[in-house]
Amino acid sequence: MTLEGPRQAAVAARDLVSACQAFSNYHKNDAIVEEAQHSLRLANQAALTPGHPLPDFIATVEELRQLVIESYEHAELMREIVRGEQGSPVNSLRNRAYELLDQMPELRGPGLTMLAHSTITLDIDDREGTVSQLDRAQSDFLAAAQSALGVEVVTQSHW
Repeated sequence: MTLEGPRQAAVAARDLVSACQAFSNYHKNDAIVEEAQHSLRLANQAALTPGHPLPDFIATVEELRQLVIESYEHAELMREIVRGEQGSPVNSLRNRAYELLDQMPELRGPGLTMLAHSTITLDIDDREGTVSQLDRAQSDFLAAAQSALGVEVVTQSHW
């Protein structure tokens, strides 16, 4: 699909579509993670047999997530994460989580989602960034469209 009209408005429209897609993807990923967390919370509230691996799995995934977050400020930890070094604390926790998850085949789907999310936190856009990008793209598009139409800009963002 192409937009006919002034190039500036077409470029602004394309940028707005990209910003909408990024905003939508952020919320889609957020919903997938929330659904997995909910499934694990419900399973954890059920009457688990003593020694069931779920509570330990949840604690291990949370510890892994915290370690990844803390690594932002530690260059050596970040290199270990990127290289996937066998002896790294991140790999040790990840391997422990996989071992625990193997004992719970009924929770494999949400467990894998939570485990993947805990280690890719580095790649997920923050909400403020996607909202800011969307607001900017909306304002730019409206300004370009109104300029092309010869209309004074009077609207504000409602995102």
